[in-house]
Amino acid sequence: MEKSLLKQIYLARHPDKGKDVHGVFTEKGAAQIDEFKGIISNAALTSKEPCKINIYFSNRDRSKIMAHLLSEKIKETVSGSEMPIEITTEEDTRINQLRYNKKFITMDREYYPKGQQEKVFEPWIKIKDYFPGTETPDECFNRVNSFYMEKSDEIEADTENSRIVVAISHSYLLDAFFYRITEKIRVIKPGEYALLENNSMKYAGEIYENVSEKISRKE
Repeated sequence: MEKSLLKQIYLARHPDKGKDVHGVFTEKGAAQIDEFKGIISNAALTSKEPCKINIYFSNRDRSKIMAHLLSEKIKETVSGSEMPIEITTEEDTRINQLRYNKKFITMDREYYPKGQQEKVFEPWIKIKDYFPGTETPDECFNRVNSFYMEKSDEIEADTENSRIVVAISHSYLLDAFFYRITEKIRVIKPGEYALLENNSMKYAGEIYENVSEKISRKE
């Protein structure tokens, strides 16, 4: 009998951090971690086969701290599982925050508190060299796409285990990847995530099909 294996990739933005750039989350951010923990844990617990959960983080404290908190909370939640559930955490430079110039960060600091990061994202994604010296949307897409394609191949090649991959990353970088699929001007909010599974993406209340046709393996 063919095994029923879970194959999921979550691309998430770190939770709400308030004004503390060093990774201490607000009460809202802590609640977002708990909610995400429940989603990942429930998925793993529904697997009829052993499950491996691989959590990746960037070089920023807010991403790294969330990864380790998430790992510990999931371990506690699934401790009574009859099926083996393995959880790992690892840094991956491909999901590091984008490299930006002074103009970019100045605009972001103006619009982020107002919830209007799209006013930074739109010219960046549409106008070539709008922010000279800032990493381009194509460069950001290529980084996330490289991570996504590599992890997709890895989990599809595993015929013995259910696999859940989680990347905890940052706005703009993830948004460049999402834009290729959604074609929408939207910046991922703190604590939000996209679920990629069975060649579809669930994000912000929408489902996008045929993901593989909208992204490329080329870097």
